[in-house]
Amino acid sequence: MKKFLFLFLISTVFILSPSISFSASTYLKDPIITGTDGIYTDSRSFSTIAAAVAAIGADNQTLLISEPVVSTNLTINANTTLKFIKTGIIVDSATLTINTTNIISEDRQIFTAITDIDFAPGSVVRSSWFTDLNTAIDVTEDNDVTLIISESDTITGTRTVGSDVVLKWEAPGNLITAVGDLEDIKNISAGNYQIFTGAGDLDFLDGTRLKLSWFDHLRAVLTWIEDEEVTIVVSGTNTVNFTDTATINEFFDFSSEQGQFTISGGIILTIHSPSNIIAQSNQQIFSGAGNSAFTGGAGAQEIYPEWWGSFPDLVTDTSVAFNKAINLGIKVKLGSGTYLVNAVHTTGYLVIEGMGNDVTFLKSYSATGWAFSEELTSTSWIRHLVMSDLGITGSVGQTRNGFSFGGVTYATNLEYAGRVELNRVSFTYLDYAFYKYFGNIGNVLNGCTFSQTNFSYYATWDTVHLMHAGADTFNNCHFDNTVLAAVFIDSTYDAAGQTVFNSCVFENNPGFAFFISNYIGATTPLAINDTWFENNATSVTVTIHAVVYTPRYLYIRNTNYATITRCGLISSVEYINSSVRETDCSYYVGSSIVDSDSVRILDNINTSYARNQLGAIVNSYSNNNGGGTLATGECFTIPPRISKVFNYTSSFSESFSGAGAWPFTGTAAINATTVADGLIYANCATITVPTAHTEYLTASTFTYTSGKWYAYSMDVKLMTVLRPTQNIFSGWTYNDAAESLVKDKWITIGGIQLASATSTMSIPTIVNTSGGDVTLRMSALQVIEFGTKMEAVRYFNERLYQSE
Repeated sequence: MKKFLFLFLISTVFILSPSISFSASTYLKDPIITGTDGIYTDSRSFSTIAAAVAAIGADNQTLLISEPVVSTNLTINANTTLKFIKTGIIVDSATLTINTTNIISEDRQIFTAITDIDFAPGSVVRSSWFTDLNTAIDVTEDNDVTLIISESDTITGTRTVGSDVVLKWEAPGNLITAVGDLEDIKNISAGNYQIFTGAGDLDFLDGTRLKLSWFDHLRAVLTWIEDEEVTIVVSGTNTVNFTDTATINEFFDFSSEQGQFTISGGIILTIHSPSNIIAQSNQQIFSGAGNSAFTGGAGAQEIYPEWWGSFPDLVTDTSVAFNKAINLGIKVKLGSGTYLVNAVHTTGYLVIEGMGNDVTFLKSYSATGWAFSEELTSTSWIRHLVMSDLGITGSVGQTRNGFSFGGVTYATNLEYAGRVELNRVSFTYLDYAFYKYFGNIGNVLNGCTFSQTNFSYYATWDTVHLMHAGADTFNNCHFDNTVLAAVFIDSTYDAAGQTVFNSCVFENNPGFAFFISNYIGATTPLAINDTWFENNATSVTVTIHAVVYTPRYLYIRNTNYATITRCGLISSVEYINSSVRETDCSYYVGSSIVDSDSVRILDNINTSYARNQLGAIVNSYSNNNGGGTLATGECFTIPPRISKVFNYTSSFSESFSGAGAWPFTGTAAINATTVADGLIYANCATITVPTAHTEYLTASTFTYTSGKWYAYSMDVKLMTVLRPTQNIFSGWTYNDAAESLVKDKWITIGGIQLASATSTMSIPTIVNTSGGDVTLRMSALQVIEFGTKMEAVRYFNERLYQSE
C-alpha cells in the first residue's frame, strides 16, 4: 500500500508542479480552463474559454470545462472535444456556436443563462444539461439534434419542438408531464413504456409515428391528436376500456410490432375505415367482448375475419369473430381454407370475396345450422350482399346446410331479406344448398355450381307476411348429383313470377331437375332459357316431404305461367293444372304426363335430334298427343301460314276470303263481315262477340268418323285486349288454349285429334265471359281427315293450307 501511495504522489507532483517544465505540444496538448481557482496554472490553463478555444485552433484537442466559465459570441470548432468535469458549466451571455458533436458530460446542468446555442447537426444533447426541459426545448428548437430526455420534467407555457429535433428516451421512468402546450412533435425514439402524461396539450406534426405504449391508454393519444395525420403503432395486447372514435387522420399500425386491441364488453372502438389499419391479412388485431366499427366506408380496402380471430382451420367455431367482421357493412376478404362458422349477416351492405370456390370454404359449425344466413331486412333493392369466389360445403351424406335467409325461424321483417348476388359460389354436400323460406326475393346467382345436395335451390313463400317466392335469376349455373330436387319452388301467393334460369346445366341429378309444387298468380313467367338437360330423374322414386314421387326432368304443378325456351334434351315432363309454353326445345324418347287441366303449347320443336317445322306436333315424347277422346287433344300455336296447296279433300273449310257476311249462331245472331287484312287471302272475316255470348259459325257443322284422325287449323288475329275465355275449337281441345292468342298479330292455332266416336260438331265456337266485347279476325279455317296419326302429324307439321 505504501508503495502505491508513493507512486501516486510522484505522479501528481509530476503533473501539477509548475517548476517541472515539459513541452505542452509534445506531452500534454489538452488545455484546461480553470479560471483563478483552476487546478492548472501553467500553459495548459487559460483564464477564459475564448482564449482556450483560440489556443486550440485547428488542433484535435479536448477542452475541459472544470468550473463555470462565461461565453460571449463564442464558436467552438468541430475539431474540439468539449468535456465538462467537476463544476464545469458554460454561462452564455450571447450566442454560443458549438460546431463539435463531441460533448461529454454527466447528467447535470452544463449550460445556464443561455441566450442562444447553435449545436452542430447530428449532436446528441441531454435535457439535464439545461436549466429544465422547457429551456432544453427552447434552445434546441432550430437545431438538428437528438435531445435525450434524461429525467422527468414538466412542460409549462407553450413550447415548440423543432422539426429536426429527435426526442429520445434511453430508459422508462422519464415522463414528460404536459401542463402547458408542447407543439410540433414529430421524431420520437423510445421503447415500449409510457413517456407522456398530463392534462396539457401535445401537438404532433403530419407523419408522426406514435407508439401506443407511450401513453397511459388509447383515449389519451386520441385526445391529443387533432387534425394532423399520425400513425399509432400498437405493440402487444392493449385493453380498450373507453368507447372512442378515431378520425380519418389517425392510422393504426398493428403489423410492425404485432399489436392487438382487447376491447372490453360494452365498449365500441370506431376507426374511420380499413384504410386506416396496417395489419397482415392473417393477423388477429381485435379481441374481447366489445365491438369495433368503421365510419368512413371501406374504399378500396378490404378487411379480414382473421382480424377478429376467425381462422380457416376447419376445427374451431369462430362464428362470433366472423360475424363481427361481416356486419361492418364493407368488403370482407377470405383466405385459403375452411371457416367453420354459423355466419349471420344483419347490418350494412356487404361484399365478401374468397380466393376461389375450390380454395375458400364456409362450413356450418352445427350439424343442422347454416353456413351463412343473410338477414339484412332492408326493403332497398341495393344489393344486400355480393358474395364471390368461395365454396359453401357440408358433410358427406348431405347433413349440413348452406345459404339461407334466417332458416325457418321468423324474425321481424325477415321476408325482406334478399337481394343477394352470388358469383362463382359452389355448393357441395348439403341438405339444403340455397334456401329461402320467407319469400326473400330479388337474388341473382351467376356461374354458381351445385353438387351432392338434397335440394340445391329451395324456395317457399311467407304465408303470414305475404311475400312470394319468385324474382330470382340464375345465369350459367350448373346443377348435378341432386338427390331429391335441384330446383324446388312452392309459392301459392298471387303475384309470383320472374324466376329465371338462363344458360344453365342440369345433368346427372338422380331426383327432379325441376319440382314446381305451386307457382300461382305469376305476373311474369317461370322461365327456363337456353338450358341443357341430361341424365336426370334416374332414381326410381324419391320422397319429398313424406310423399313418394317418380322423378321427372320437369314437374310443374299449379303454375299459371311457365316458358321453356331453347332447352334440351328433355326426356320426361309432368304438368298438373299448369300452362306451359315450350319453344325451340329438343326432346328424346321418354314419358310425359299432361293432365286435362293443363295447357301445353309447343313451338319449333326438335325430337330425336331431328328438327320439325314450326308448330310441330311430336310423336316420340308424349303419350298424350291426340289422346283417345275429344277431351284430350293438344293445341299448338304456330306462326301464320303464308301459302296454300290444292286438291285435298277436307271435312270442312272456310277461307273467309269472300264478300261475306258469315252468320254466327248462339246467344244471338251475329254476322262476321269482311275486311282487307288477310295473309293467304286479301280479305278475312272480322267479328265482335259481346260478353256473356257463345257464338259458333252457322254453316260449319261437319261429321267426324270414329277412328279417323283430324288435323284442324285456323288463322286468328286478336283485336282487343279482352280475349275469348275458351278455345275457339271448343269441345275439341283444351279450353285454356285461347290464351295463346296475341293482340294485333296473326297466328295459326290448331292441332290433331283422334275421333273416338262418329258424331257432328260446329267450329269455330267463340265463348266470351271476359266482361267486355271481344273482336277477332279469322282466315283459312280447315279440318282435314286422315286415316292414320302419322298422316295427320305430317300434314300439320308442313304448315300448309288446302285451297278450295
